[in-house]
Amino acid sequence: MNHILKRTPIAGITKDIEGVFFADIDSDGDMDMLADYGGIWTILSNNNGAFTAGATFPAGSTARIADMNNDGRPDVVIAGVMEPWQVFQIRIYTNNGNGTFTKVDNTGFGTSNESNPDIDIADFDNDGDLDIAEVNPGKLYRNNTVTPNAPPGIPVNLSESTKPGYAIFHWTAPTDDKTASNGLSYNVDLRKTDGSIVTPSHSLLNGKRLIPKMGNAYNNTTYRIGCLQDGDYTWKVQAIDAGFMGSEFSTGRNFSVSGMKPTAPANLVAVGLSDKQVQLTWTDLSSNETAYVIQKKNEYPTGIWITILLQPMSLRISTLFISPRKHLTNIVLLPSTVRIPQDTARMLPAVRFHPCSLNRTGCQQIKQPLK
Repeated sequence: MNHILKRTPIAGITKDIEGVFFADIDSDGDMDMLADYGGIWTILSNNNGAFTAGATFPAGSTARIADMNNDGRPDVVIAGVMEPWQVFQIRIYTNNGNGTFTKVDNTGFGTSNESNPDIDIADFDNDGDLDIAEVNPGKLYRNNTVTPNAPPGIPVNLSESTKPGYAIFHWTAPTDDKTASNGLSYNVDLRKTDGSIVTPSHSLLNGKRLIPKMGNAYNNTTYRIGCLQDGDYTWKVQAIDAGFMGSEFSTGRNFSVSGMKPTAPANLVAVGLSDKQVQLTWTDLSSNETAYVIQKKNEYPTGIWITILLQPMSLRISTLFISPRKHLTNIVLLPSTVRIPQDTARMLPAVRFHPCSLNRTGCQQIKQPLK
């Protein structure tokens, strides 16, 4: 399994992006961007992974995108807009649903001499619409929108598929009174059956959001998760509209994961080459490990086990040189204060080695004294 991320140019992007916020601005089921694009806040519409510049807004210190008027479409809020010279203000632009935006007049924000204010949005007064908090200077602006916003429907037709260490969750989109079904995001809550949290939802049991953000599944109707330990789990999902109002959660579904525990390696040999280097060799007998863990300890009564975690790029190796003091190869060694004595034949520490998932739970191991 390869977890390495590769930097890839984004199709259609020709200018520097200094800041970006994501939302499904056109409600077509994919993530668009509100970006500081070449110094101008700009809508970048996603068309199958290629982005096209659309509506633009005045330069400002920061921005947010969310449904401010409860019509189901993400609107744009810009802070630090300078007009006239050295006079700064907050502006709201409502989404017309056709790629254009309309500036809202008579917002009551006033002006400021502060050129670099910051803002955030949330329903601070719990009245069903999003308010604005301004930092530097500190002010809170209450949204008096009279249009009500009802929570979305609950996702339906839940199912899941599993394989060792992995699960994929599926559901069908519900409807909402204002936000188009394609514009909804989704939030998965995954726990072990003992109640311990695996994927947090940041929502209360009744679905009320604790953070004003899209759900952790974004606008997908599937959710994948890996590196699950063998065991029993329960999951549920809620829908979230453009105003970050959450539905109630679906009824929870139970499932089990098994087969994650890897097979222990064999034929481990540890040879001291000098006071700075130890050579480890082994035979790999597993195909589903996600990392290796090496643990070592000196023979003194006060010695403690020191753990080295080898990332997936190292899985297929069968020989490794390690040092207790410094990084000698392209394998990252966790910090260690143990110094190997000069008498390597008698005093080098024993080595425990085993393949393991990244959470280091449920691993088989073998133990081999250093030669």
